[in-house]
Amino acid sequence: MTKKSFSTEMIIGLMAMVISLSTLIVFVYQTNLIRKQQHMSAYPHLSIGHMSSVSEDYRFALTNKGVGPAFITSVDVKDADGKSYDTLLDYVRDNISDKDSINLNYSDIMEGFLIAEKESIDLFKLSDRFEESNTIHAANALREMLIANNLKLSISYKSIYGDSWTIRNGATIPAKN
Repeated sequence: MTKKSFSTEMIIGLMAMVISLSTLIVFVYQTNLIRKQQHMSAYPHLSIGHMSSVSEDYRFALTNKGVGPAFITSVDVKDADGKSYDTLLDYVRDNISDKDSINLNYSDIMEGFLIAEKESIDLFKLSDRFEESNTIHAANALREMLIANNLKLSISYKSIYGDSWTIRNGATIPAKN
């Protein structure tokens, strides 16, 4: 009789341990899913692109197409030969030819900047103050200067959770760091 009650108690104890362990595994799995969901709910997705490429409304823009802000951690500007520039504007000034008269507006981006969710920043845009000098020729000259073969622009950024990515002009998808 003692042996039978002991084995029944043993089975009940083992079942309680299995149920407790199963509950722990489910809890850890759910916590992991919640963490992934939180990270994805603040997933900035920057893209660099040419807008209105063959028109007088040409823009070279940086856009956050994701959800959540993007904190810029570094901006690297180089030409095809590997020469570094402090800013994107320095690159344009150094590479613009004297025969091209391009009147433009620009926005600098640098470490510490924040690109809000769904925000678009025109890095370069033809200025509408001088419409007579901004022709399709000027737009094409600026676009050619900023194409991926000549310009090596790399922007690193992170989310509010510290996940980091790098986008390069000419790439459609940021690379996870």
